[in-house]
Amino acid sequence: MHWKASKGINRHKMSSRQFKHERLLTPRETADYLRLNPRTVTRLAREGKLPGVKVGKRWRFRREELAGWSLVRSGDGAESEFEAAPSTASAISITSLLRPDLVIPDLKAVDKPGALCEIVSHLVDVGVLREGQLFLRLLMEREDLMSTNIAEGVAVPHPRRAVGGMFEESFIAVAISRRGVDFAGSSGVGVRVFFLICANDDRSHLRILARISRLLRETPVVERMLEARLGEEIIGVVAVCEEALHEDAGLIAG
Repeated sequence: MHWKASKGINRHKMSSRQFKHERLLTPRETADYLRLNPRTVTRLAREGKLPGVKVGKRWRFRREELAGWSLVRSGDGAESEFEAAPSTASAISITSLLRPDLVIPDLKAVDKPGALCEIVSHLVDVGVLREGQLFLRLLMEREDLMSTNIAEGVAVPHPRRAVGGMFEESFIAVAISRRGVDFAGSSGVGVRVFFLICANDDRSHLRILARISRLLRETPVVERMLEARLGEEIIGVVAVCEEALHEDAGLIAG
């Protein structure tokens, strides 16, 4: 599947003046984030499969465009340094990774550092996360590289790679902000729904990302989560939306 960049900018050389005030990633920085070889990054950009722009003779990449691409790359067939999530990402159930005590139905923080700190502190308090300060640092390092605000009003914070041994089993924490959190990359729209991924291995990490991406694309899960008020209700919304994905897959298969 080819990435359809707006106005075909990935196929044209652009003047450096157009990006004087914009921080773009180099192929090496992009490769480090996407876990690809720098040559693969350049090739994918040249083939139109990765959103990029030519500044002079060199490829450069926008953080916002890569954020969306990285979340769904398992379905694009991009080469990864480890096994990519298979197309049957439905094998991972988001609902099974949720628990009422892992849901914050009314997040109080108003900015990114405060929101991540509040969520991590909650996970430490309920006893599912070890080394909260280290995990918070890993989340912030990931955000410094590229915002995890991947859709309007939604962020999916996670470390750059899975962190084994920090928690007994993989899980997802959910937080709802009733007034919105000022989050880099949110285009002026505050983030109101957070899915914080805590995966023990890279394979699960990718599967969870792919599953959340599909859930966001194909169901009204965000709108319905915002209507819910309790942790159990929020999990119930996710369960219903996931069931709709299963039903759609059954109709296609049939």
